[in-house]
Amino acid sequence: MKNYRLLITLSLFYLCSFASMATERIKILIFIESNNAIENKVKCDIKEIEAVKFTNPNVEVIIQYLIKENNPIALRYNSTECKTGCEESVVKEHYLKDFIKEHTNPSLSNTKYYLYLIGHGILHTKFSQEIQYISKLSNDIKLPINDSLRIKSITHLDINEYSKKLLEFEALNNDVNNNKQYQRFKNHVFKVRDIFKPYDLGVILPKKVKFNIISLDACSLAYIETAYELKDKTKYLAFSQYPIDGDGDALNYTKIIENILLENKISDKSRVKMIVSNFEEHNKSKKTQTFSAVSTNQISQLTDAISSFTKNTSIIIRSGDQNLKSIIKKTANSTFCHAVDENKQNKLSGIDLHHFFTNLKNEISSYPSIALNINNILILLNETIVENYLSNKAFTIGGLSIVYSNDIKVLKNYKKSNKLAFNKLKNNWLEFLFLLTSKN
Repeated sequence: MKNYRLLITLSLFYLCSFASMATERIKILIFIESNNAIENKVKCDIKEIEAVKFTNPNVEVIIQYLIKENNPIALRYNSTECKTGCEESVVKEHYLKDFIKEHTNPSLSNTKYYLYLIGHGILHTKFSQEIQYISKLSNDIKLPINDSLRIKSITHLDINEYSKKLLEFEALNNDVNNNKQYQRFKNHVFKVRDIFKPYDLGVILPKKVKFNIISLDACSLAYIETAYELKDKTKYLAFSQYPIDGDGDALNYTKIIENILLENKISDKSRVKMIVSNFEEHNKSKKTQTFSAVSTNQISQLTDAISSFTKNTSIIIRSGDQNLKSIIKKTANSTFCHAVDENKQNKLSGIDLHHFFTNLKNEISSYPSIALNINNILILLNETIVENYLSNKAFTIGGLSIVYSNDIKVLKNYKKSNKLAFNKLKNNWLEFLFLLTSKN
């Protein structure tokens, strides 16, 4: 009798498991920051998505974008709703946090979520909305704002400048509480201030939803700082270490979505590698382009290994060994660097982790404990970086960068403006850079 009950229980378990597998759904979320200089490129992306023939009822695509000063548009593609077209709706505001919250459900265990972000990227987790949208609101209420601020993206902007203008405006206008345009603008400014921070993606992506893949179609985001910030938000990341030639036009979205429609049973690892292959095919003619895919599974171990390296080398350097300090600085300075800030006077750069530690390993044979640290880092890097594309083979880029500068003023400004979790770790890299740039 017991065996009979066990058989029934197991049968029900396998039937339920099979049913769950059979009804697995995929939801592709595409959020586009197109109210800016890359508007025309993004229009091409939208056309690529519209060209897809949706044939799989278990795959749904939801796009939200804003072009010029029009209302934000949300598009929903699903073969059960429409054969070739889509459902279109106007949304009140264009905020990534709200978009994700509306279209994800943590309780649905049979749903995979893929997030594609298209826009500007400038170092780490900065994914920006540009200023045109906010400047229109300021014009409506005749708020005096310097024209130079209008052309900058919000991630470049000191939002406190707007806060000061708001206070000045309130001091000159007693009826601001009854001014609906003003109140709308003020609410927008403070919402921007709260959401679009230097570490915005790490903050605004929901804790309860873990994406299967996040693809960042934007410049200069393939940093270990980014990966560490998003390690609990996604299984895989696809992004670029370098400025993308033609921001917002890095991938062919027709092929990306069609591959998911046709092969929705393949692994996430295979799928994220396909994104890199898609980038390679789409950018063959361009000079220096990079795109890589990383697994977040080993990011914690990798950051721990880097912390062990900084701890051990710092102890030796502080003991008076200037030779080791000199070797590390020389190796870092000779490693391929790429600027991460449009201001050329800002010497903050990114150096490729694999290139740096491979070169350093060849220089520190007289420091066996440090060599062991580096070996561990290189092993973990090889496990973390699952695919890497580099168009210009003259450079050596392995797929993941880390912040670097030999200018102490630049480092101080960076520390002040960035509150990333990676920079709060014990024996963190940033404090190590301060040690390398110190005179003693």
